Amino acid sequence: MHRSRLLAAAALTGALAVPAAPAEAAGGFLRRATVTGVVAADTLAVRLAGGKPDRVRLLGVEAPARGACWAAEAAADVRALAGGKLVWLVGEGPREVRDPRRELVGYVFLPGGSDLALALLQRGDVTLAAGGRFKREASYRRAEAKAAAAGVGLWACDGAPAPAGHRKTPPGKSASPGKSASPGKGAPPGQGGAKEPEPAPPAAPAPAPPPEDAGAPHGGGHGAGRR
Repeated sequence: MHRSRLLAAAALTGALAVPAAPAEAAGGFLRRATVTGVVAADTLAVRLAGGKPDRVRLLGVEAPARGACWAAEAAADVRALAGGKLVWLVGEGPREVRDPRRELVGYVFLPGGSDLALALLQRGDVTLAAGGRFKREASYRRAEAKAAAAGVGLWACDGAPAPAGHRKTPPGKSASPGKSASPGKGAPPGQGGAKEPEPAPPAAPAPAPPPEDAGAPHGGGHGAGRR
């Protein structure tokens, strides 16, 4: 009898430890998992409810490149927020989506119901990913703008990317080396694309003086033509 009560109490404790499914999960796939490691600030190692190991890529954000300014601090923040915790993995649609590395792509909601990626954007640990549209983009964009304006996290680093909406290239990416716009093709006036002035054609040579009359006597031409 005593043992059955202990088992019932353990089961109740386990049930209470499971975070409630977030409202954002409506219409999307839902998985429960425990965070077992941090690969980068945007990538987690998890153990799914059935015990299978997997990796999760946070939807809509990008971590600093490995070895870059704030990369280590960002990863440490993820460990502090999510390490060892039971979380919900939520997708944009009813089917799970995986990236080319076979990582599950979706949102991660912490036990308290907060969105992990949003919290990281607020801390300046990640940036909004370039391209693509997703449901929580507007709130992510606002969080990134506030963090950039405050200069927190990676936004205090030298060479920090421009916030979303002001970028010409995705964070951490630049134009291909050795490639530049061809001179004079589509460049706005005064911005380095104007053609160099063509050299002026060479001046025509001056006409040669007429040759002297070989039959004329020397001495000034008096009496020239007389017999």
